[in-house]
Amino acid sequence: MKKGEADAFVSAGSTGAILTGGLFIVGRLEGVERPALGTCLPNKKGFSFLIDSGANVDCKPQYLEQFAKMGSVYMEHIMGVKNPKVGIVNIGAEEEKGNALVKETFPLLKNCPEINFIGSIEARDIPTGYADVIVCEAFAGNIILKLYEGVGATKKWERLESYGPKFVENIVQAISRDILCYAMQRLSYCFIVGHIHDEIIIECSKEMSLEKVCEQMGETPPWIKGLLLRADGYECEFYKKD
Repeated sequence: MKKGEADAFVSAGSTGAILTGGLFIVGRLEGVERPALGTCLPNKKGFSFLIDSGANVDCKPQYLEQFAKMGSVYMEHIMGVKNPKVGIVNIGAEEEKGNALVKETFPLLKNCPEINFIGSIEARDIPTGYADVIVCEAFAGNIILKLYEGVGATKKWERLESYGPKFVENIVQAISRDILCYAMQRLSYCFIVGHIHDEIIIECSKEMSLEKVCEQMGETPPWIKGLLLRADGYECEFYKKD
C-alpha cells in the first residue's frame, strides 16, 4: 500500500498492531492528525458508519471534525450514500447538552461546509438509521460497538407500534394457546395428529367418546381459576373445517 501496489488489505490480526503498523508504515492522509477505526453498524435502513470505534479514547475537537469528514467520504464514495447525514453522539438532541468535548466539537461540525451535519444523535436513535455517519471518541464508540455485538444484528431494536384492540387480540391469542397446550397435555393418551389455533385433531376409533374429549378440553387450568370454558367438537371420516 505504501508503494501504491494495493488499495487495501485484510487482516485478522491484532487491531492495535494493524493500527500502529498502518500509522508508521503507510502514514496518515494530509489533514488527518489521528487515524480512527470505522465500523459499519446495521440499522433499519441499511448501515451507519461509526467512527471512532476504538482507536482514540482521548480526543480533541478537531479530531472529531476530521473523523466526520472521513466518515462522510466513506459513506458517499464507498457505500454510495448521497450527501450522508452526520451526527455526533450525545446524551440529548439539544446543542447545549454534552460534555466539554461534544460542546466544543458541535460548532466545528455545524460550520463545516464539507459535511451534512444534522446535530446530536442519542444512542437509542442509532438503530433507526437516523444518521449515516456517527461521530464520537473511541470510549463511547467502543461501548456502542460492543453493545451491538452483544445484542446481535438479527435482533429488533424498534418499539412495537400497535393499538388497543391489537394488544387485546394478542393477549387473547396467547391465553388461548396456553389453554390449548394444557388441554393437549390432558389428552396425551389420545393420538393427536394436529392442532389449529384453538382446535385439535384426534385420530381414534369410533368407540372414543366425543363428550369425554370435550369435557376434558373445557376444563379450566389451575393457573387461571374462574375462567369459564366450554369445548365443542364433531366426528367425521376425515378432517374438514366445519
